[in-house]
Amino acid sequence: MTLHPTLGWMLAGVFAALIVGSLARLVSLYGKRPELVRKRVDSLKTWWVIAPTFAAAVILGQFAIAVVFAVASGLALREYARLVSSRTDECDLQRIALSMIPAHYLLICFDYPTTRLLFLPIGALLVLSISRTAAGLPNGFTHAVPSWYWGLILLVYAPSFAVMLWNIPPEKSASVGPVGWFLYLMILTEMNDIAQAFFGRHWGNRLIAPVVSPFKTWVGFYGGVATTVTLAVLLAPLLTSFGGNLDSYTIAMKTGLTYAIAAGLLISIIGYFGDINLSAVKRDAGVKDSGTLLPGQGGILDRIDSLTFTAPAFYGFVLWANG
Repeated sequence: MTLHPTLGWMLAGVFAALIVGSLARLVSLYGKRPELVRKRVDSLKTWWVIAPTFAAAVILGQFAIAVVFAVASGLALREYARLVSSRTDECDLQRIALSMIPAHYLLICFDYPTTRLLFLPIGALLVLSISRTAAGLPNGFTHAVPSWYWGLILLVYAPSFAVMLWNIPPEKSASVGPVGWFLYLMILTEMNDIAQAFFGRHWGNRLIAPVVSPFKTWVGFYGGVATTVTLAVLLAPLLTSFGGNLDSYTIAMKTGLTYAIAAGLLISIIGYFGDINLSAVKRDAGVKDSGTLLPGQGGILDRIDSLTFTAPAFYGFVLWANG
């Protein structure tokens, strides 16, 4: 397996940023309350597990990334079940939902274009509905079936568009290949989350949606947009076909620059709505975090919330931009 030089440099850059960020975080925690220090250190440890896992999967290719996403989707669905379902007779729907995840990702990896787009939205609707009616379980039907269907679409189907980016033809990608589109989306989505939290925590005081997400501020939102758009322009020549030149690096110009700015705006704005969308689910369930699987960060839902909106939106944008 030959690792493209740009891919190697990008992954090295991710780890360099993680090292610098970790040191800065540790310095900033000096003299802080012990419980805050413990939470922040736990969060750093979690990132040091996520980053190597993610990097290894990217190097191994689409199938490895699909496995990571399938596992994450399954864990997210289990967290979602604890938040929205208190009915013991919904276990059959949970089993059906979980069984559809590997089939969906296999269709993506083996590149069945129409089937991968239709299998989950149509198949899940049919199978979930038929399973309840065939079993003679009409009680709670309008709660159980729509809840699980919505969960599958939001937590499995929507994030899987990130994996579908690997199916974009190489001739419509940068020289690093379709993996560039995937990395572009993931880096911008995560940096938008981090920037929104950073700016909001240090300078924000005007809340955007205090009932749904009590820590989201306008300063955080604008800081996230500015950071994400800047990174979108800088990374476009390296990872995308949005102008510029990969071999002799230049900033994307003219049409490419417009696409890069538009991509940054799209990911930052739609990512915010993805975040508060799952915040609404947690508020409805009366919890702050969706789980405790990721120390210092909550659960899987807390980690993929923005991606549930940015992945399908960016996938559609890339198809449109490439004609």
